[in-house]
Amino acid sequence: RLIIKAADSIKAVVNSKVLGFRMGGDEFLMIACNVSEAQVEMIKANWEEELKRLNSVDDGIECIIAVGVVYAERPIDFDAIAKEADARMYENKKAVKAAMGK
Repeated sequence: RLIIKAADSIKAVVNSKVLGFRMGGDEFLMIACNVSEAQVEMIKANWEEELKRLNSVDDGIECIIAVGVVYAERPIDFDAIAKEADARMYENKKAVKAAMGK
């Protein structure tokens, strides 16, 4: 049910410029094409609001997601961007756990 809730939150922001993928397990990837850095922040904010809305449904499950955001302009080295996003996600994961007292 957590995977479905995470996927539903991503589906809510997917459009012609924002693609969402499940990488496997509980890992997801969103790629925004031809957008500004400010638009990336807005996409993230919209996604966080959708996740908050989905979590407000009284189904007994709260989906908490760690996030790593990287903005790049061309030329794009996907492997380097993915590695940086992954590192940022783990930093965010530590911060989220610390905030929850875990």
